Amino acid sequence: MDDLRPADPARRRFLLLAAGGALALGGGAFAALRPTGDEAEGAGGDGAPGGRRLIIGVHADLTGPLSAAGRAQERGVRLAVDRFNSLDERPFRLAVKVLDDQGDPIRSVRVAEEFAHDPEVVAVIGPTSDEAAGAALPAYDEAVMPVLTVSALHTTFPRRANASFFQAVPSYASLAAPIVNRLLLRSDADRLGVLIDRSGGQAAYQSGYSASQLTPRLTAGTAHHRVVPAGTTAFGPVITDLLSHRSDALFYAGDADGAARVARILAGRSYAGPRMAQHTVMGPEFLELAGAAADGWEFVAPFTDATAPAAATFAAAHR
Repeated sequence: MDDLRPADPARRRFLLLAAGGALALGGGAFAALRPTGDEAEGAGGDGAPGGRRLIIGVHADLTGPLSAAGRAQERGVRLAVDRFNSLDERPFRLAVKVLDDQGDPIRSVRVAEEFAHDPEVVAVIGPTSDEAAGAALPAYDEAVMPVLTVSALHTTFPRRANASFFQAVPSYASLAAPIVNRLLLRSDADRLGVLIDRSGGQAAYQSGYSASQLTPRLTAGTAHHRVVPAGTTAFGPVITDLLSHRSDALFYAGDADGAARVARILAGRSYAGPRMAQHTVMGPEFLELAGAAADGWEFVAPFTDATAPAAATFAAAHR
């Protein structure tokens, strides 16, 4: 398979700097989006010196459980590439090649191998999920393919020999700091109760455990955490335990179903303290399952709201 590998891995490292700079320009790109396809676009002459064309790969979940995020990321890359290609002074032209891993780790490996064996691909944006990223990293690392994810948040991705994987997003552990600050840096709360629901996988464990550990480091408050097995539906006793430790702020780390159950229990007990969950819970499912008990819940997220003033230009182009 050696003949399929890029001849110059160092070139990929160098080109990542140029391509990464282009991808940072997404704010003012074209509003018109080209249709998604598995083949690179813009294969014709581009007027750039020597007619050079470099390909940015998009490794995303386009038809699986995180398809909304995957398609949003694909569009962001297309906007950035259009912006770069519209510049008068550019040393080369960028094109986009999109491959769908369907949110499946096994398929993610095949997608990574295809990108790694394509000599025209100089960098990859993705994968979308933590699991897909973990599965794909060995193939990318072997090919010294620069990979930049904006949604894989695991803290425990192993170090790779070629250090070609970059997380342009805070990890679950990093997000523990704003959780603790938001919940405890207020006059009415100094004891944090943390419920880690294994149904949320490693994301829940990393977020919940980190929040518990950071509490005494960042504040004068204390933390008490409980861990429940995946599939737990009876949260009443655990909530009782957390409240018996006088927890006046609560953080739930788990999935939408568990968060809704906890929300209904707290509402039934007239709990009025601040309560928060991960961004993985923040969606229609939680609102539907929790009903009126969802009122007052807050969420920590690794991204900003699309209506934020700083995102106005990009949001308009994306729309």
